[in-house]
This record gives sequence, structure tokens and C-alpha cells, in this order.
Amino acid sequence: MADINEGGLAALNNIEEMVIIAAVEASMAPAPYLEDDEEDRVLEFLAEEIREERNKIPRIEGFVERIIPSFSSAEFQSHFRLLPETFEFLLGEIGESLRRDSAWGRVPIAEEKQILISLWRLATPDSYRSISQRFGVGKATAVRTVRRVTLALTTLAKKYIVWPTGEAAVGVIDGFTRSSGFPGVIGAIDGTHIEIPAPNESAAAYVNRKGYHSIHLQVCMNLLIALIAKKETW
Repeated sequence: MADINEGGLAALNNIEEMVIIAAVEASMAPAPYLEDDEEDRVLEFLAEEIREERNKIPRIEGFVERIIPSFSSAEFQSHFRLLPETFEFLLGEIGESLRRDSAWGRVPIAEEKQILISLWRLATPDSYRSISQRFGVGKATAVRTVRRVTLALTTLAKKYIVWPTGEAAVGVIDGFTRSSGFPGVIGAIDGTHIEIPAPNESAAAYVNRKGYHSIHLQVCMNLLIALIAKKETW
């Protein structure tokens, strides 16, 4: 076989990456929970994973299997913003919808690990690179996992985000009256801006008064800090 110079080898490597990415992407079922820009992000991460595999970037071993189980309840809550008991409840609510069949000989990620990855992403400022190393998954896998768990959580909205009526409403009003002296209050309303990447379409419409792209989340809470209503705008 003729010798291949550095330029030719680089070209072959690029072609190999493209072929692998195309094969992986073609093997995946359509993902309605991913926006177009997220799909592009997944492809970028897939290419980066291939490069990292060649460079053998080390990952933390046993973080889910050994380290997390050693956390106290307070430590678990400080990292994931949930008590272990609440995590188990959440697992019971959405775990079944997160089960995946094995593909290409790969063992699917356990439902518990999917939720832990997603909670870590939502509760900390960690990048997907850091999450990948901590939880021992690829960055593209982490993106899809977070989106999958987020979609599963949204299906619970109508079950748990409920405007109080009847005796429940009277109880909330009485509680606000006793605690603050304000009569006739059924909820406390507030809002926050959630920073997002610039969308592909109408990006300028998402720029807030502070100059960055965001979605505005408006929520209404009862006296027990339970969410009873929400609305997203930009």
C-alpha cells in the first residue's frame, strides 16, 4: 500500500468521522424532543466524542455506582436540589417512560442515571463536557438524555401544576391572610429570565432588556411554595 502523507491521513480521518456520524444518526429513531439547533449540537458532540476517544480523555470511574450512594441526604440535596426520597418518587413517576432498548450492541443508560444526569445539568452550571466526564457518557448522549427527561417531566405538568379550587383555594387564602395579613390572596407571582442559545429563527425577539437571549418564565406559588400556575413568554 502506498504511503499516506499527513494531509492524506487527516482527510481520511475526517471522512471516517463523517461516515461514523452518518451511521449513528441514521440508526437513531426520530427525536421529537430535539429542536433543529439541538440536533446540530448533537452532531457536533458526536464528532467531538470521536476525537476524544482517539485521545482517550479520562472519565471519573464509578461516580453513579459508588460515589453518589455514599452521599448523605444533605449532600445529595446540595448537588441535585432534591432529597433522595424525592428522587425515588420522581423515578417512580417517569422511570418507565425513560427505558430504552439496546441498539448497536450498546447497553442503554439506566433510568436512574438518566435522571441523575438531567438533575445535575439543571441544578449546576456544569458544561456537557464536565457532565460527560463525571457520569461516563458521551456529550451527545448527555444532551439527548437531558432533553428526554425534560420531556418526561413536562408530561406531569397537568397532574401537579393545578390551580386550587373549592376548599383548597379557601385554605390557601386563609394561609396568606394569617402569614402576611393580606386578604384574598391565592398565590404569589414572580418571574425570571432563563438564558438560552440564540434561536435560528427570530433571534432578536428573544433578546431581553439585559441584552441576552432568554425565555421569560412567570410562575405563581402558594403558601407552601408549590407551583400552581406557569407561563412562558419571550
